[in-house]
Amino acid sequence: MQKVVISALTFIILSWGVNANAITMTFEGLYQNNDESTFLEGAYEEAGFTLTASNPTPYSFGTAGDLNARFGGSTAIATYNYGYMALENSSGDKFSLLSLDVAPVSLGANDPYGNRIVGELYQATIYGLRVDGSIVSQVITLPNATSANVLTLVNVIGFTELTRVEIHSYALPGIQIDNLVLNAVSSVPEPESISLFLFGIGLLIGARRIR
Repeated sequence: MQKVVISALTFIILSWGVNANAITMTFEGLYQNNDESTFLEGAYEEAGFTLTASNPTPYSFGTAGDLNARFGGSTAIATYNYGYMALENSSGDKFSLLSLDVAPVSLGANDPYGNRIVGELYQATIYGLRVDGSIVSQVITLPNATSANVLTLVNVIGFTELTRVEIHSYALPGIQIDNLVLNAVSSVPEPESISLFLFGIGLLIGARRIR
């Protein structure tokens, strides 16, 4: 009996602080029913995560209304200028990135803001800085459409134990992202974990008294 209790208690202790919560950043709070482009200053925060721009001059991000030619099927956020987007857990805890939806902002040769060739492949790179200082990366390649750029699901591999994610695009006006699926790992034990821990302690004490 005591061995079983000790094993269970060891499992609880090892699991302490590893509370992963699935989160999706949808940017739906920026939704607008029009054909306008809206530009944002400063950092953007949602679901406990903070998104910043490396070159916020004068704006950090842009988003398109659902009647705008750049609307990709759902409300997305885009880099406004050359540079990259950086994502961090607002609490400072580590996290994982599982997937995101991506599309170019430029509309090919029809876009006055981007000298893009119709059908040309568009590349962006995602970098993840891990807790141990190592870096993981993945290149995204998408066709540059001639009309509205439909957001494409991209599953990423190995983006775990992260402190920061950077999304780099290599052409003006940049890349738009949506539906970032993340696992946030909290270093603070949840009430259920604390109760389970105390219950295990109680079982251990009870087993010793029986002996």
